[in-house]
Amino acid sequence: MNHSKSFRFKHFEVQHNRCAMKVNTDGVLLGAWANVTGVSKALDVGTGCGVIALMLAQRGVNKVEAIELDNNAAVQAAENFAASTWAKNLCAHHVALQHYQPSEPYDLIVSNPPYFENGLKTPIANRNLARHNDTLPLSDLMAFASTHLASRGLLSIVIPTNMENKALAAANKCGLYAATCCYVSGRVGGEIKRVLVSFGREEVNPLVTDIAIETSPLQYTAAFKQLTKDFYLAF
Repeated sequence: MNHSKSFRFKHFEVQHNRCAMKVNTDGVLLGAWANVTGVSKALDVGTGCGVIALMLAQRGVNKVEAIELDNNAAVQAAENFAASTWAKNLCAHHVALQHYQPSEPYDLIVSNPPYFENGLKTPIANRNLARHNDTLPLSDLMAFASTHLASRGLLSIVIPTNMENKALAAANKCGLYAATCCYVSGRVGGEIKRVLVSFGREEVNPLVTDIAIETSPLQYTAAFKQLTKDFYLAF
């Protein structure tokens, strides 16, 4: 994944040099996978450089708000939004989730949340903020979604598979239940390391799928190409 100053997609470019977490495959997968059918208002929690929010805008979501605790990242996301085709549809806020009070419910909330718990931290404060969940525990994300999702709204996240049970328990405690799950492996037949999960208010048997990113190094699967072809230049 390109970690230079900017990353170019088919229909937009993001600057991410001032963000602790750069454009990454997890975020692109979530932005492409999240269900936007009937979605007119969405929120991206922990937006970083704003790539997921931009993907939702490209996919037709009329209003996308984004919140980010790190000031440098929030400013860079706002600049990326302003430089895009969908500037009027996007808005970035420098605020913690716990202090954010939206005026209307959301049809969709997305998040590629920090996921390290009690891990060894680096001397770089903003990188710790982006990677460790001290400031954005799953319990807070689920509680916020339960309060601010529309009645048929969805919360969609991407997390390591070893956090899946904790996420499901936190969601259930807040009256949210898994609706769809997609298990992600880096290589066909390889270890499943990530899961994309959407949560809604209805208790159902979730639709479960899987996707592998590569068949061999830099040889991408047809499913991954199909999911991301509207974004990646290579496809």
